[in-house]
Amino acid sequence: MCGLEPETSGHILWWCESARAVWGMCGGYLQKSLVVSDDFLSIFEYLCDRLNNEVLELFAVIAYKLWLRRNRAVFDDLLMLPSCLLKGATEMLEEFRQSHGVATSLANDRQATSSQWVKPSAGTVKINWDATLCSRKKIMGVGVVARDATGAVKAALCSYLPYVTDPSVAESLGVRKAVELGRDMGFPSIMLEGDAREVVLGLRNPDACRGSLHSVLLECRFLLESFQFMECKSCAS
Repeated sequence: MCGLEPETSGHILWWCESARAVWGMCGGYLQKSLVVSDDFLSIFEYLCDRLNNEVLELFAVIAYKLWLRRNRAVFDDLLMLPSCLLKGATEMLEEFRQSHGVATSLANDRQATSSQWVKPSAGTVKINWDATLCSRKKIMGVGVVARDATGAVKAALCSYLPYVTDPSVAESLGVRKAVELGRDMGFPSIMLEGDAREVVLGLRNPDACRGSLHSVLLECRFLLESFQFMECKSCAS
């Protein structure tokens, strides 16, 4: 986004001056830490060994907000101020923590909204993914967050891919990133959740899809064979 360095995941979310302006307002370890890596997953793993769950959750939400800000800056020419981004991240995290406290009681409530995060069963890691697409520039971005049954963030990633023009294909590539993250982290059981209903249904039955979407989902099904248990659901209303 700054145009000074290659847009690696580590640069976009950690090293870029625009990102450091946000981290510099956090205080504590997030403000002072200087991880030497261009790979965001390496940065995340480094911080996982040093941060408690509460700070790690804040880190994950801020990283997610930074990725959204980057996309809006690139695609819509809009740049959010660091103070506004940090305020939005803390509010989003607080809302999640409050809702998570009653997630169990809401899980069986048919009136609960589809956007309510519902925890997975014990021993299963829930992996949420979301993809965004700029058809004009033929580029997509994807964000993935993995949480355990307590809501603790176990892994996260942000990435982008060029030469993508179809929204459904973008979502299918997003779920492939989610599956790859679960495999690389060695999770034995996963629950995949996204808001692309067509992709969720296609993942259950790839033969119902055609073209590029069919190919990507078939590849996902092959990767999913390495898990002891897998469930895929849509959070779309």
